[in-house]
Amino acid sequence: MTTHTETMGPVSTMREVAQALRAASSVVVATHENPDGDAIGSARAAELVLNAAGLDVLVHVPGNVVPREYASISPSSMISGIPDDIGSRVVVCIDCGNASRIANAELLERAAQVINIDHHADNSHFGDLNVVIGSAACSTLLVRELARELDISVTADMAKAIYIGLVTDTGRFQYSNTNPEAFALAAEMVHCGADIHQVFREVYESLDYQRVKLLGLGLGNARQHDGGRVVSTHLTRADFDAAGADDDDAEGIVDFLRATVGTHVAVFVRDLKQGSAFARKGSLRTTRDDVDVSVIARTWSGGGHRQAAGFSTDDSMDEIVARVVAGLSAQQER
Repeated sequence: MTTHTETMGPVSTMREVAQALRAASSVVVATHENPDGDAIGSARAAELVLNAAGLDVLVHVPGNVVPREYASISPSSMISGIPDDIGSRVVVCIDCGNASRIANAELLERAAQVINIDHHADNSHFGDLNVVIGSAACSTLLVRELARELDISVTADMAKAIYIGLVTDTGRFQYSNTNPEAFALAAEMVHCGADIHQVFREVYESLDYQRVKLLGLGLGNARQHDGGRVVSTHLTRADFDAAGADDDDAEGIVDFLRATVGTHVAVFVRDLKQGSAFARKGSLRTTRDDVDVSVIARTWSGGGHRQAAGFSTDDSMDEIVARVVAGLSAQQER
């Protein structure tokens, strides 16, 4: 049994994962804090797949909070705490780059076994079994592969959850992780019953008014640095209060910054609520092939993908911007 720290664990195959799950009777599917579309889509799809395989499934979502745009794929067996029988359950972590992204470390330490399924290339292999495919467009694609290994047919509900993870993590098929495999998965999910028009309305055209107000504040706070190569914005708790918004309403602001002409790195920082482990959470985006924002994020012990990464910190906004500018210059002046 590993200690589920950041020490690299074994490399496993999906077949080995399927074999371990066939030998289990109950599982907890866990995803990361502040879950995005791929995290919720993966959790819901895995819940459906594992239920179909005959397992007793609980889904750990920190705070039982699912962003409004993903409400239609909310897992049906959500928990935010530790189940009493955790010692007999296998914990399946999906879309978590490292153990610290699971809100409750006790979940991993007390589990009978930890399975780690992810598509972040910098995943720390914190599980007893680790399937990490950095070339996969999203984690829901890996859940599809798990269903195949378990001989589970994809239903319309599974297809919708898988498709939402795919369409959000590829930026509506615009990011560099959009490859032929991604389009093949999309076609398969449509064939299995995913309604892509309904998904688009739910995810991209159902904005609450407070989210629109928060977007306005975020864009109003935007600043350029380093001759325009870096564009940043910062939302304080006062901004959230003024908009009547919550943290989930900040989703997508960084993508507007990324679209600014001449931008090499977009930086979005929001202050966290009082009592949080860190003062701020940051998101980094780029569209350039010569920039890897995950390298910059890891300087704060964060991580992610080449073109989309995140971190948490107590640094001030000025310190964050300075580190991003320095990290960008280090990559482009080699």
